[in-house]
Amino acid sequence: MPTVVITGANGFVGSYLAKQFHASGWNVVALQRYKAVPYQTITFVDFEIGKPINEALLPPINLLIHCAWQPYNKSNPNAAELNLQSVKYLQQLAHKTGAKFVFLSTLSAHDASISEYGKTKHWAETLLDYNLDLTLKLGLVIGSSGGFIKKVGSIIKRFKFIPVIDNGQQQIQVLYIEDLFKVLLKSYEKRLCGNFAVAETGSQTTIALYKKMAKHLNCNPIFVNIPYGLMYRAMLVAEKLLPLPVTTENLKGMKQFRAFSTIAIQQLLEISLTNADSAIEKAIKK
Repeated sequence: MPTVVITGANGFVGSYLAKQFHASGWNVVALQRYKAVPYQTITFVDFEIGKPINEALLPPINLLIHCAWQPYNKSNPNAAELNLQSVKYLQQLAHKTGAKFVFLSTLSAHDASISEYGKTKHWAETLLDYNLDLTLKLGLVIGSSGGFIKKVGSIIKRFKFIPVIDNGQQQIQVLYIEDLFKVLLKSYEKRLCGNFAVAETGSQTTIALYKKMAKHLNCNPIFVNIPYGLMYRAMLVAEKLLPLPVTTENLKGMKQFRAFSTIAIQQLLEISLTNADSAIEKAIKK
């Protein structure tokens, strides 16, 4: 039975992957801060970004998937340094144990990124050895248990007027969470190395994505345009007063969305990735 180690296994993506690998017959080791694993047969090992793991607790590893990430904010100003340290440490751990190292990055990570999240993910990608390692740059992950569907869906269902930034013209690509699991399995089977964008083939504007969501939720909200600068300044003030579901970091990421070609990995793995409309429909129905 092969063993997969997943960091951030209590997050939206990590918890889904832990369940799917477990269901597919893998031995799963969840590296996370809190002992809340979905199955008793999943092994929990305490893990915190920037700190070493008690490696004596780990069984022989075949695959190490790094999902965990420390968000940057004023109470966590050293997040970038800690995140980069962890990427390097986990890569070295994988190499030392003979495991395949997979880093889950984002399409927001590129040389023009202005958010700390995008910039640090981009820097982390440069640390890897692409003769051995694999980076998957994920589009906006769509799934029924959290993420975009849960956050934006709840807003669309609750409010008649929905703000959009700069008319919602930012280009965005989505990735259905079930496709991510298929990509990881096939990548492992084929011993794939390199850096690949993973998302639907095409892209759409943010406003088009919101409208697709509203359609599948049987809602008819009114979308109200707000200029980026105005929204950014308002949120700078608001986030000092109370926690918000969307932060100025999120806004910076949205401003620098760009579309990537995802044909390469689809051809190499002989798969077809689900488009946004189908991904949203499947996620909502579940």
